[in-house]
Amino acid sequence: MAQTIFHNGPILTVDNCDSVVEAVLTESGKILATGSLAEINRQAGPQATRYDLAGRTMIPAFIDPHGHFPDSGYLGRLRADLAPPPVGDCASLGDVFERLTDLVRKTPKGTWVMGSQLEPTSLPENRFPTREELDRVSTDHPIWVTHFTGHAGVGNSRALAVRGVTRDTPDPVGGWIGRDPETGELNGLLKGMSAMGDLGDSEFQVTYETFRDAYRAATDEYHEQGVALAQNAWATEQLLGYFLRLDAEGAAGLDCVVLPAGHLEPALSEGRIDLAPQTPGGRIMLGPRKLFGDGSFHIQTACITEPYYKPFNNDPEFRCSPSITREEMIIKIGLLHRAGHQIHIHSNGDATSDILLDALEEVLEGHPRPDHRHTLIHTQILRWISWTVWCALA
Repeated sequence: MAQTIFHNGPILTVDNCDSVVEAVLTESGKILATGSLAEINRQAGPQATRYDLAGRTMIPAFIDPHGHFPDSGYLGRLRADLAPPPVGDCASLGDVFERLTDLVRKTPKGTWVMGSQLEPTSLPENRFPTREELDRVSTDHPIWVTHFTGHAGVGNSRALAVRGVTRDTPDPVGGWIGRDPETGELNGLLKGMSAMGDLGDSEFQVTYETFRDAYRAATDEYHEQGVALAQNAWATEQLLGYFLRLDAEGAAGLDCVVLPAGHLEPALSEGRIDLAPQTPGGRIMLGPRKLFGDGSFHIQTACITEPYYKPFNNDPEFRCSPSITREEMIIKIGLLHRAGHQIHIHSNGDATSDILLDALEEVLEGHPRPDHRHTLIHTQILRWISWTVWCALA
Protein backbone atom coordinates (compact mmCIF):
# COMPACT_ATOMS: atom_id res chain seq x y z
CA MET A 1 0.00 0.00 0.00
CA ALA A 2 1.28 3.49 -0.85
CA GLN A 3 2.68 5.42 2.10
CA THR A 4 3.41 9.16 2.17
CA ILE A 5 5.41 11.22 4.68
CA PHE A 6 4.45 14.91 4.96
CA HIS A 7 7.16 17.02 6.58
CA ASN A 8 9.06 20.34 6.71
CA GLY A 9 6.21 22.59 7.81
CA PRO A 10 4.05 23.14 10.89
CA ILE A 11 1.42 20.37 11.05
CA LEU A 12 -1.62 21.25 13.18
CA THR A 13 -3.25 18.05 14.39
CA VAL A 14 -6.20 19.75 16.16
CA ASP A 15 -6.18 16.92 18.69
CA ASN A 16 -7.29 17.37 22.30
CA CYS A 17 -4.03 19.15 23.09
CA ASP A 18 -3.80 21.12 19.81
CA SER A 19 -0.46 19.43 19.17
CA VAL A 20 1.83 20.67 16.44
CA VAL A 21 4.05 17.94 14.98
CA GLU A 22 6.91 17.69 12.50
CA ALA A 23 5.60 14.91 10.29
CA VAL A 24 2.59 12.78 9.34
CA LEU A 25 2.60 9.27 7.88
CA THR A 26 -0.36 8.27 5.69
CA GLU A 27 -1.24 5.11 3.85
CA SER A 28 -3.90 4.91 1.14
CA GLY A 29 -5.58 8.05 2.38
CA LYS A 30 -5.50 7.17 6.10
CA ILE A 31 -3.30 8.71 8.80
CA LEU A 32 -1.08 6.06 10.38
CA ALA A 33 1.01 8.20 12.72
CA THR A 34 2.02 11.74 13.68
CA GLY A 35 5.10 12.91 15.55
CA SER A 36 8.70 13.93 15.04
CA LEU A 37 10.28 13.32 11.65
CA ALA A 38 12.66 10.81 13.23
CA GLU A 39 9.74 8.83 14.69
CA ILE A 40 7.85 8.84 11.41
CA ASN A 41 10.96 7.74 9.47
CA ARG A 42 11.29 4.73 11.78
CA GLN A 43 7.65 3.70 11.22
CA ALA A 44 7.51 4.27 7.47
CA GLY A 45 8.22 1.57 4.93
CA PRO A 46 11.25 1.82 2.64
CA GLN A 47 9.10 2.78 -0.37
CA ALA A 48 7.29 5.68 1.35
CA THR A 49 6.94 8.82 -0.77
CA ARG A 50 8.11 12.08 0.82
CA TYR A 51 6.10 15.28 0.42
CA ASP A 52 8.00 18.45 1.32
CA LEU A 53 5.62 21.10 2.68
CA ALA A 54 8.32 23.73 2.08
CA GLY A 55 7.31 25.63 5.19
CA ARG A 56 3.59 25.63 4.45
CA THR A 57 1.15 24.76 7.23
CA MET A 58 -0.77 21.51 7.03
CA ILE A 59 -4.18 21.29 8.73
CA PRO A 60 -7.06 18.79 8.76
CA ALA A 61 -9.54 19.44 5.97
CA PHE A 62 -13.10 20.58 6.59
CA ILE A 63 -16.19 18.52 5.80
CA ASP A 64 -19.55 19.84 4.66
CA PRO A 65 -22.16 18.50 7.12
CA HIS A 66 -25.14 19.71 5.06
CA GLY A 67 -25.10 21.12 1.55
CA HIS A 68 -26.31 20.75 -2.01
CA PHE A 69 -23.11 20.20 -3.96
CA PRO A 70 -22.42 21.11 -6.75
CA ASP A 71 -25.01 23.93 -6.84
CA SER A 72 -22.39 26.66 -6.50
CA GLY A 73 -20.81 25.38 -9.72
CA TYR A 74 -23.88 26.44 -11.71
CA LEU A 75 -23.64 30.08 -10.65
CA GLY A 76 -22.17 32.38 -13.26
CA ARG A 77 -22.22 29.51 -15.77
CA LEU A 78 -25.70 28.07 -16.10
CA ARG A 79 -27.51 30.51 -13.81
CA ALA A 80 -27.30 34.20 -12.97
CA ASP A 81 -25.77 34.77 -9.52
CA LEU A 82 -28.23 37.01 -7.66
CA ALA A 83 -26.65 36.77 -4.19
CA PRO A 84 -26.74 40.14 -2.37
CA PRO A 85 -23.92 41.59 -0.25
CA PRO A 86 -21.99 40.40 1.68
CA VAL A 87 -22.10 37.04 -0.13
CA GLY A 88 -22.42 38.56 -3.60
CA ASP A 89 -22.81 41.96 -5.19
CA CYS A 90 -26.37 41.92 -6.52
CA ALA A 91 -27.56 45.00 -4.64
CA SER A 92 -30.98 45.87 -6.13
CA LEU A 93 -33.78 44.62 -8.34
CA GLY A 94 -32.14 46.65 -11.09
CA ASP A 95 -29.08 44.41 -10.74
CA VAL A 96 -31.36 41.35 -10.84
CA PHE A 97 -32.95 42.42 -14.13
CA GLU A 98 -29.60 43.41 -15.63
CA ARG A 99 -28.06 40.01 -14.89
CA LEU A 100 -31.07 38.12 -16.19
CA THR A 101 -31.10 40.26 -19.34
CA ASP A 102 -27.42 39.51 -19.89
CA LEU A 103 -28.14 35.78 -19.58
CA VAL A 104 -31.10 36.09 -21.98
CA ARG A 105 -28.76 37.51 -24.63
CA LYS A 106 -26.56 34.41 -24.36
CA THR A 107 -29.41 31.88 -24.26
CA PRO A 108 -31.29 30.47 -27.29
CA LYS A 109 -34.99 31.38 -27.46
CA GLY A 110 -37.23 28.87 -25.74
CA THR A 111 -34.46 27.79 -23.37
CA TRP A 112 -34.70 28.32 -19.63
CA VAL A 113 -33.09 31.36 -18.05
CA MET A 114 -32.51 31.00 -14.33
CA GLY A 115 -31.27 33.12 -11.46
CA SER A 116 -30.30 31.78 -8.04
CA GLN A 117 -29.50 33.00 -4.52
CA LEU A 118 -32.07 35.83 -4.49
CA GLU A 119 -32.74 37.31 -1.03
CA PRO A 120 -35.42 40.04 -1.28
CA THR A 121 -35.04 41.25 2.31
CA SER A 122 -31.44 42.24 1.55
CA LEU A 123 -32.48 44.46 -1.35
CA PRO A 124 -33.66 48.08 -0.93
CA GLU A 125 -36.96 47.15 -2.64
CA ASN A 126 -37.51 44.38 -0.05
CA ARG A 127 -39.55 42.21 -2.41
CA PHE A 128 -39.42 39.56 -5.11
CA PRO A 129 -39.54 40.62 -8.76
CA THR A 130 -42.98 40.18 -10.31
CA ARG A 131 -44.20 38.12 -13.24
CA GLU A 132 -44.77 41.30 -15.24
CA GLU A 133 -41.24 42.54 -14.56
CA LEU A 134 -39.75 39.21 -15.66
CA ASP A 135 -41.94 39.28 -18.77
CA ARG A 136 -40.28 42.59 -19.64
CA VAL A 137 -36.90 40.83 -19.43
CA SER A 138 -38.12 38.21 -21.93
CA THR A 139 -41.23 36.42 -23.09
CA ASP A 140 -39.18 34.28 -25.50
CA HIS A 141 -37.62 32.39 -22.59
CA PRO A 142 -39.12 30.77 -19.51
CA ILE A 143 -37.51 32.67 -16.63
CA TRP A 144 -37.28 31.19 -13.14
CA VAL A 145 -35.62 32.96 -10.19
CA THR A 146 -35.12 31.03 -6.95
CA HIS A 147 -34.87 32.22 -3.36
CA PHE A 148 -31.56 31.41 -1.68
CA THR A 149 -33.29 28.79 0.51
CA GLY A 150 -34.54 26.89 -2.52
CA HIS A 151 -38.03 26.91 -1.02
CA ALA A 152 -39.57 29.63 -3.20
CA GLY A 153 -39.19 31.13 -6.62
CA VAL A 154 -40.77 33.56 -9.06
CA GLY A 155 -41.38 32.99 -12.75
CA ASN A 156 -42.44 34.90 -15.80
CA SER A 157 -45.64 34.01 -17.66
CA ARG A 158 -43.92 31.40 -19.78
CA ALA A 159 -42.40 29.63 -16.77
CA LEU A 160 -45.76 29.54 -14.97
CA ALA A 161 -47.37 28.09 -18.09
CA VAL A 162 -44.78 25.30 -18.16
CA ARG A 163 -45.57 24.62 -14.49
CA GLY A 164 -49.27 24.53 -15.39
CA VAL A 165 -50.23 27.29 -12.96
CA THR A 166 -53.13 29.56 -13.88
CA ARG A 167 -55.19 32.19 -12.11
CA ASP A 168 -57.68 29.47 -11.15
CA THR A 169 -55.11 27.02 -9.74
CA PRO A 170 -55.81 26.55 -6.01
CA ASP A 171 -53.05 26.79 -3.43
CA PRO A 172 -51.62 23.31 -2.77
CA VAL A 173 -51.30 21.97 0.76
CA GLY A 174 -48.17 23.47 2.31
CA GLY A 175 -47.63 25.98 -0.49
CA TRP A 176 -48.89 29.26 -1.89
CA ILE A 177 -49.37 30.68 -5.36
CA GLY A 178 -48.74 34.42 -5.37
CA ARG A 179 -51.54 36.68 -6.60
CA ASP A 180 -52.19 40.38 -6.90
CA PRO A 181 -54.33 41.27 -3.86
CA GLU A 182 -56.63 43.51 -5.95
CA THR A 183 -56.98 41.70 -9.27
CA GLY A 184 -56.23 38.10 -8.30
CA GLU A 185 -53.84 37.80 -11.24
CA LEU A 186 -50.70 35.69 -10.79
CA ASN A 187 -47.70 37.71 -9.60
CA GLY A 188 -45.27 34.90 -10.40
CA LEU A 189 -44.40 33.81 -6.85
CA LEU A 190 -44.52 30.13 -5.92
CA LYS A 191 -43.83 29.41 -2.25
CA GLY A 192 -43.16 25.95 -0.88
CA MET A 193 -42.13 22.68 -2.51
CA SER A 194 -45.72 21.69 -3.28
CA ALA A 195 -46.31 24.95 -5.19
CA MET A 196 -43.01 24.84 -7.09
CA GLY A 197 -43.30 21.18 -8.10
CA ASP A 198 -40.65 20.24 -10.65
CA LEU A 199 -39.35 23.82 -10.60
CA GLY A 200 -38.17 23.18 -7.05
CA ASP A 201 -35.56 20.66 -8.18
CA SER A 202 -34.46 22.72 -11.21
CA GLU A 203 -33.09 19.54 -12.79
CA PHE A 204 -35.10 20.22 -15.94
CA GLN A 205 -32.31 22.67 -16.80
CA VAL A 206 -29.35 20.39 -15.98
CA THR A 207 -27.82 17.91 -18.41
CA TYR A 208 -25.09 15.46 -17.53
CA GLU A 209 -22.57 17.69 -19.30
CA THR A 210 -23.56 20.80 -17.33
CA PHE A 211 -23.57 18.75 -14.13
CA ARG A 212 -20.05 17.51 -14.83
CA ASP A 213 -18.84 21.05 -15.52
CA ALA A 214 -20.49 22.32 -12.31
CA TYR A 215 -18.91 19.48 -10.33
CA ARG A 216 -15.45 20.46 -11.54
CA ALA A 217 -15.99 24.15 -10.79
CA ALA A 218 -17.45 23.49 -7.34
CA THR A 219 -14.61 21.05 -6.59
CA ASP A 220 -12.05 23.79 -7.25
CA GLU A 221 -14.01 26.19 -5.02
CA TYR A 222 -14.26 23.68 -2.16
CA HIS A 223 -10.59 22.75 -2.38
CA GLU A 224 -9.61 26.42 -2.27
CA GLN A 225 -11.50 26.70 1.03
CA GLY A 226 -9.98 23.53 2.50
CA VAL A 227 -13.11 21.37 2.17
CA ALA A 228 -12.37 17.74 1.35
CA LEU A 229 -15.83 16.19 1.73
CA ALA A 230 -19.01 17.65 0.24
CA GLN A 231 -22.66 16.68 0.61
CA ASN A 232 -25.75 16.76 -1.53
CA ALA A 233 -28.71 16.50 0.82
CA TRP A 234 -31.44 15.77 -1.73
CA ALA A 235 -30.81 13.66 -4.81
CA THR A 236 -33.65 12.63 -7.10
CA GLU A 237 -33.26 9.72 -9.50
CA GLN A 238 -31.83 11.92 -12.26
CA LEU A 239 -29.32 13.68 -10.02
CA LEU A 240 -28.26 10.46 -8.32
CA GLY A 241 -27.68 8.98 -11.76
CA TYR A 242 -25.39 11.88 -12.65
CA PHE A 243 -23.34 11.40 -9.48
CA LEU A 244 -22.91 7.68 -9.99
CA ARG A 245 -22.06 8.06 -13.68
CA LEU A 246 -19.43 10.69 -12.91
CA ASP A 247 -17.84 8.39 -10.33
CA ALA A 248 -17.92 5.42 -12.70
CA GLU A 249 -16.01 7.54 -15.23
CA GLY A 250 -13.42 8.44 -12.59
CA ALA A 251 -14.24 12.12 -13.01
CA ALA A 252 -15.35 12.96 -9.46
CA GLY A 253 -12.54 15.10 -8.08
CA LEU A 254 -13.99 15.48 -4.58
CA ASP A 255 -15.51 13.04 -2.11
CA CYS A 256 -19.26 13.61 -1.77
CA VAL A 257 -21.95 12.03 0.41
CA VAL A 258 -25.21 11.93 -1.53
CA LEU A 259 -28.56 11.58 0.25
CA PRO A 260 -31.08 9.84 -2.02
CA ALA A 261 -34.66 11.06 -1.87
CA GLY A 262 -36.62 8.78 0.44
CA HIS A 263 -39.28 7.99 -2.18
CA LEU A 264 -36.66 6.14 -4.26
CA GLU A 265 -36.79 3.29 -1.76
CA PRO A 266 -37.16 0.33 -1.83
CA ALA A 267 -36.60 0.40 -5.61
CA LEU A 268 -33.12 1.93 -5.23
CA SER A 269 -31.81 -0.70 -2.81
CA GLU A 270 -33.45 -3.50 -4.78
CA GLY A 271 -31.71 -2.44 -7.99
CA ARG A 272 -34.94 -1.64 -9.81
CA ILE A 273 -33.75 1.85 -10.88
CA ASP A 274 -31.55 2.02 -13.96
CA LEU A 275 -28.44 3.67 -12.53
CA ALA A 276 -24.73 3.08 -12.81
CA PRO A 277 -23.64 0.80 -9.95
CA GLN A 278 -21.86 2.43 -7.06
CA THR A 279 -18.09 2.42 -7.68
CA PRO A 280 -16.23 0.39 -5.01
CA GLY A 281 -13.74 2.70 -3.34
CA GLY A 282 -15.09 5.61 -5.38
CA ARG A 283 -15.65 9.19 -4.31
CA ILE A 284 -19.47 9.13 -4.28
CA MET A 285 -20.95 7.63 -1.12
CA LEU A 286 -24.65 7.10 -0.48
CA GLY A 287 -25.75 8.57 2.83
CA PRO A 288 -29.02 8.65 4.79
CA ARG A 289 -32.33 8.67 2.92
CA LYS A 290 -33.90 12.13 2.90
CA LEU A 291 -37.47 13.12 3.82
CA PHE A 292 -39.12 16.53 4.07
CA GLY A 293 -41.35 17.75 6.88
CA ASP A 294 -41.81 21.45 6.12
CA GLY A 295 -40.16 24.44 4.47
CA SER A 296 -38.28 27.59 5.45
CA PHE A 297 -38.70 30.35 8.02
CA HIS A 298 -37.57 32.95 5.51
CA ILE A 299 -40.70 32.43 3.45
CA GLN A 300 -42.86 31.26 6.38
CA THR A 301 -43.41 27.71 5.17
CA ALA A 302 -41.92 26.33 8.40
CA CYS A 303 -44.77 25.13 10.63
CA ILE A 304 -44.79 26.46 14.20
CA THR A 305 -47.07 26.28 17.24
CA GLU A 306 -47.12 30.04 17.91
CA PRO A 307 -48.03 32.68 15.29
CA TYR A 308 -45.37 34.32 13.15
CA TYR A 309 -44.28 37.70 14.49
CA LYS A 310 -44.87 39.52 11.19
CA PRO A 311 -46.81 37.19 8.89
CA PHE A 312 -46.56 37.88 5.17
CA ASN A 313 -50.33 37.51 4.72
CA ASN A 314 -51.19 39.84 7.64
CA ASP A 315 -53.04 37.06 9.47
CA PRO A 316 -52.10 37.54 13.16
CA GLU A 317 -52.77 33.84 13.81
CA PHE A 318 -50.71 32.51 10.89
CA ARG A 319 -48.55 29.53 11.86
CA CYS A 320 -48.32 27.65 8.52
CA SER A 321 -50.40 24.50 8.75
CA PRO A 322 -48.38 21.27 8.42
CA SER A 323 -48.66 19.44 5.12
CA ILE A 324 -47.67 16.13 6.74
CA THR A 325 -49.52 13.91 9.20
CA ARG A 326 -48.29 11.61 11.92
CA GLU A 327 -49.85 8.60 10.17
CA GLU A 328 -48.23 9.47 6.85
CA MET A 329 -44.79 9.88 8.40
CA ILE A 330 -45.09 6.63 10.39
CA ILE A 331 -45.47 4.85 7.05
CA LYS A 332 -42.59 6.68 5.33
CA ILE A 333 -40.20 6.50 8.29
CA GLY A 334 -41.15 2.91 9.06
CA LEU A 335 -40.40 1.70 5.55
CA LEU A 336 -36.91 3.21 5.59
CA HIS A 337 -36.18 2.29 9.21
CA ARG A 338 -37.12 -1.37 8.79
CA ALA A 339 -34.94 -1.55 5.68
CA GLY A 340 -31.96 -0.51 7.81
CA HIS A 341 -31.46 3.01 6.42
CA GLN A 342 -30.50 6.07 8.41
CA ILE A 343 -33.09 8.80 7.86
CA HIS A 344 -32.40 12.51 7.48
CA ILE A 345 -35.57 14.65 7.85
CA HIS A 346 -35.89 18.34 7.00
CA SER A 347 -37.79 19.96 9.88
CA ASN A 348 -37.66 23.65 10.72
CA GLY A 349 -40.70 24.43 12.85
CA ASP A 350 -41.63 22.97 16.23
CA ALA A 351 -45.10 21.93 15.01
CA THR A 352 -43.44 19.82 12.33
CA SER A 353 -40.95 18.40 14.81
CA ASP A 354 -43.82 17.38 17.10
CA ILE A 355 -45.31 15.29 14.31
CA LEU A 356 -41.98 13.76 13.34
CA LEU A 357 -40.95 12.93 16.91
CA ASP A 358 -44.28 11.21 17.52
CA ALA A 359 -43.86 9.23 14.31
CA LEU A 360 -40.27 8.28 15.15
CA GLU A 361 -41.33 7.16 18.62
CA GLU A 362 -44.06 4.95 17.17
CA VAL A 363 -41.69 3.35 14.66
CA LEU A 364 -38.91 2.78 17.20
CA GLU A 365 -41.23 1.26 19.76
CA GLY A 366 -42.51 -1.21 17.18
CA HIS A 367 -39.10 -1.95 15.66
CA PRO A 368 -36.24 -1.12 18.05
CA ARG A 369 -32.87 -0.67 16.39
CA PRO A 370 -29.70 0.37 18.21
CA ASP A 371 -27.61 3.22 16.84
CA HIS A 372 -30.12 4.17 14.15
CA ARG A 373 -28.91 7.82 14.09
CA HIS A 374 -32.07 9.20 12.52
CA THR A 375 -31.75 12.98 12.29
CA LEU A 376 -33.99 16.02 12.22
CA ILE A 377 -32.02 18.60 10.27
CA HIS A 378 -32.23 22.38 10.85
CA THR A 379 -34.84 22.41 13.69
CA GLN A 380 -34.53 26.18 14.01
CA ILE A 381 -37.32 26.20 16.60
CA LEU A 382 -37.41 23.19 18.90
CA ARG A 383 -39.18 23.50 22.24
CA TRP A 384 -37.68 22.03 25.41
CA ILE A 385 -40.29 19.28 25.58
CA SER A 386 -39.48 18.29 21.98
CA TRP A 387 -35.76 18.31 22.75
CA THR A 388 -36.12 16.09 25.81
CA VAL A 389 -38.28 13.62 23.86
CA TRP A 390 -35.73 13.56 21.03
CA CYS A 391 -32.88 12.89 23.46
CA ALA A 392 -34.85 9.96 24.84
CA LEU A 393 -35.42 8.57 21.35
CA ALA A 394 -31.79 8.97 20.42
